[in-house]
Parts: sequence; C-alpha cells; structure tokens
Amino acid sequence: MLQSACAGGAREREAPALPAPVGPQDQLDRMSGCLRPLTRYDAGEPASWREGIEARGGWSLAEDVPGRPGWISTRVGSTISFRVRFGHRAVLSLGYLRSYEGVGSATVEAYGARSNLRQSSPVKTLDGAWADRISNPVTYVAFEGWDPPIQNFRTAHEKAEVDVYEAIVKFTHASGPKFKVISVISC
Repeated sequence: MLQSACAGGAREREAPALPAPVGPQDQLDRMSGCLRPLTRYDAGEPASWREGIEARGGWSLAEDVPGRPGWISTRVGSTISFRVRFGHRAVLSLGYLRSYEGVGSATVEAYGARSNLRQSSPVKTLDGAWADRISNPVTYVAFEGWDPPIQNFRTAHEKAEVDVYEAIVKFTHASGPKFKVISVISC
C-alpha cells in the first residue's frame, strides 16, 4: 500500500491555511496556560498535597462513590480554603462534580494570603446540578483579569512587585445536599 503511494516520487504540497483565531489576538495573549502548576491539590493523589487546606463546618476528604475521592461538604455554609501560589499571569483551575441529582452549588472567592485587606474581585458560583442524566467531574478555568474569582483579586503593585503571589481560594457550600471539590490547581 505504501509502496504504491511512494512510487510516484515525493511531491511537496503547500500546507493548508490555519483557521482564524477564536478571539482577538490581544485577548488570546492574556490567556496563557501553564505547563508546571505552582500549586496542585488533587483529591485522588494525597502526595500532591500535605498541608495548606483548612476546612470548617462539614467538609471532609471522602469517597461518595468508590474510587472517586473529593473534598465533600454536606452542610450549607461550611467553608474549605486552599492556600495557592500564582505567577505573573494567574490561572486557576477548579475541578468539581456535576450531577443530575444530590448536588448543589458553592461560591468561590480568592484573596491574598498575607494581606489584611481583600482586593475586591467578583465571587464565582459553581453549580453542581445539571439536567444531563450523568455524574461527571468538570473543570472551571479562570484567567486573571477576565474571570472570577481571580478577575481583580490583587493590586497592580502586588502583580508587578511579586514573582510568586500567595493567595487563598475559598469555597463556601451555598445550596443543596452536597458539593464536591476534586482539584484546585494554580499557575
């Protein structure tokens, strides 16, 4: 089969044109990803975290389904905080459970770990409920300057003067019988 394809000799072909970008280039430039996270909490890999988690009022690391661990809250109003680190262009990835039954929502906020003043930034609500008759982990990704909870979570001075910025990412169980966090990753 390959012999017949190559029998005619190799011919150069012009590469097809790439499709147009999905957004303006200046916006795409701001949305850099990261290859090496600065902080990583993964409920399925205890070696990924040893400290830096503070839970109050009803959160626990558990498996609601065998082999599917997460930080689970069963009490509305309970909080869990993760100490994270961000680089110059902050990116935050939050893994959580979405399901058609038995889950609610949580709010997420971010603020400086060493500051008494919290820079004003919108709170993000993560809704664990959906209509699809399936339960799956999903990921919400936020880019600093664009998406809550890290839209405006640090001052221009903090961003310019500090190579690595320590922050707190705090979940508050807002509604429903439970909310499950699977991972928190920051860059």
